[in-house]
Amino acid sequence: MSRAWIEHEVADDGGTLVVHERPGAAPGAPVIVLLHGFTGCHLGWTRVAGHLPRFRILAPDLPGHGRSRFVDEGDACRMESATRRLGRALDRLGVSSFTLAGYSMGGRLALHFALAEVWRIEALVLESASPGLEADDERAARRAADDALAASIERDGVEAFLARWQETPVLASQRELRASLRREAAEERRGNRVAGLAASLRGMGTGAQLWLGDRLADLQVPVTCVAGSGDAKFAAIASNMTGRIPGASLEILPAGHNVHLEHPEAFARLLGLATDRARRKPGFETTRPHQETDPDLGPLGRDARA
Repeated sequence: MSRAWIEHEVADDGGTLVVHERPGAAPGAPVIVLLHGFTGCHLGWTRVAGHLPRFRILAPDLPGHGRSRFVDEGDACRMESATRRLGRALDRLGVSSFTLAGYSMGGRLALHFALAEVWRIEALVLESASPGLEADDERAARRAADDALAASIERDGVEAFLARWQETPVLASQRELRASLRREAAEERRGNRVAGLAASLRGMGTGAQLWLGDRLADLQVPVTCVAGSGDAKFAAIASNMTGRIPGASLEILPAGHNVHLEHPEAFARLLGLATDRARRKPGFETTRPHQETDPDLGPLGRDARA
């Protein structure tokens, strides 16, 4: 029997992070947290969750997206701020450890979160994600491009922007999807706002992100990097990240950029396997990484975030 989703409005400094929950089959079910991509919202994970009946699923509307609202969206839509707000929301929902998965922008946030709060992560699944741009000039150029895109949203509105955004090379393959999947993707994007998307581009775009490539070897949790075979750019990035992360695995599925949209059952299977394997490891509870402070990624720990 399918279980209804629960909407949690988690009050935070200057706003609310909305987290959508699909309860697990039993009390104490393993938790999987799913982070959507730019222009998305929690709706993009509905079919994936349907293939994970044993698990408790949490899917937030990330800052700048969906029903989440903040007075200062420019501040809320920074990686460091989004990491802290997500951590506080999970604390208030009684979630101490979980499998974390993120798609595209959500994958970059998932990587940032895992490096900042590694003691909470049971397994990490990065879908069409990246560790950022290494060269200063590349980051500067990308920041300028993202700022120009943000200005176009403010000038032309969300609908006009989305029409152009869907024609970008990374998403162009979605034109070949069956009509029901195209409608699903459009529905996920429909609830977004001018101010939120513009702030997200400026604060959580690839150009604004710290280069995390040199930190990948620090990940002490099981990691799976996922990409679509039809997305050559991100398949190459996923392969590169896998080589940098000790013990990481690489999964290339027959899809474009949004693997979970095209293959929700296969993606759900990866999430379930990653979670179960992490929990079966000898000493799972006693070998959880300890809390520490990372000076580059901001104040860490529930006490520091309070």
